[in-house]
Amino acid sequence: MQAYWIGSLAFGIVIALFAAQNSAPIAIRFLWLAIEDVPISVLVLLCATLGALVTLLFGFGREVRHRIALRARRRQVQELERRVADLETNIQQLETEKAELRGRWEAYQGQAQPVDHRERLADTPEHLPLAPGESPSSCRRFPVQEGS
Repeated sequence: MQAYWIGSLAFGIVIALFAAQNSAPIAIRFLWLAIEDVPISVLVLLCATLGALVTLLFGFGREVRHRIALRARRRQVQELERRVADLETNIQQLETEKAELRGRWEAYQGQAQPVDHRERLADTPEHLPLAPGESPSSCRRFPVQEGS
């Protein structure tokens, strides 16, 4: 930033020296305008001022775009922070629910008697595999109840 100001000051000094050395009056013609006896120094200073204004306007436009983008990013960050807070709350609720369910499960397992169902299932014909082309309703292992 400091280099920018030093460069601007050096440019201003060069323009001032040029204007001081070229003070002869000239005629200016631009499109339909015609102005007589205008010193070159005034013309140079006017052109430098117009150039600075145009540069300032472009810089202002860029600054406005950056501010709009920054505002949008801030809104996005706030929205994401709210979402993170909601998710953290949801995680806490789920962890509490998990702990409650785990406690219920442990209480249930402590009260229930372990049963080995494998032995009982191996002896019953209902759990044997079906033959090819055999359906559960046609099999004698699955009798159809009347009235259903």
